[in-house]
Amino acid sequence: MPTTPPRQRRSLSRRTLLLGGLGALAAIGVPTMVACTPDPTPNASDPTPSTPDPTPIAVNLAPSATLTGHTSVVSSVAFSPDGTTLATGSGDDTVRLWDVASRDTIATLTGHTGHTGEVYSVAFSPDGKLLATGSRDNSVKLWPAR
Repeated sequence: MPTTPPRQRRSLSRRTLLLGGLGALAAIGVPTMVACTPDPTPNASDPTPSTPDPTPIAVNLAPSATLTGHTSVVSSVAFSPDGTTLATGSGDDTVRLWDVASRDTIATLTGHTGHTGEVYSVAFSPDGKLLATGSRDNSVKLWPAR
């Protein structure tokens, strides 16, 4: 009776698992917060291995701009591959495209061809020509991004 050889298991690093899990959460629109910890720099004169400090680093940053226009919670954002356009999906059933440089709304995707439920996800195609949007109305729509 032939036996099949056991499958070789490949171990994954904690970083791979963490980033993959965060990507999956972001893909389904789950709000996610990540805390950063300092990367310890080894001391060449001290042969004792050091343990990194697990205390998160608090950084006070101010936004460079606040884009307003949606009438409900914004649940998803995505930059176009070239960085010139920002897409936002909202609980107001709309998708907005913003010009990053001017901070102006380029287009609001709504109406009879738009979603009839909250928009939970937005993503540009790698070439930036299409925008995919996912909604509570159980639909995914593909839009020309330009």
